[in-house]
Amino acid sequence: MTEQEKALHELQKLAFALQEAVLYLDGHPHNTAAQRFYQKTMAEYGRQMAVYERRWGPLAPLAPGAMSELGGRGWQWTTQPWPWEMNYPAGSDGDMTETTLEESADTGEGK
Repeated sequence: MTEQEKALHELQKLAFALQEAVLYLDGHPHNTAAQRFYQKTMAEYGRQMAVYERRWGPLAPLAPGAMSELGGRGWQWTTQPWPWEMNYPAGSDGDMTETTLEESADTGEGK
């Protein structure tokens, strides 16, 4: 797996965790542990996205600099491999080592 593929895989894991956090918070809006998880994960996603885009270019046409910040090379965001074109190692299912939302909910935090 290349360095770019690893970085994209990390972004995908964070995006998945954020989507799950949003869905969880829709049903548990006062869970402070889930709110902290969302805020922490969103901050990390923003940091990693900025690093990725500086190095390999934007991932979406709506990303700031999709055209201008790439040295005048034009419309570049589509030149990157699509997520399904990435070669992930077998067994790379995006397992997360940090506390999950369910574990946070089980502790009773935020109730």
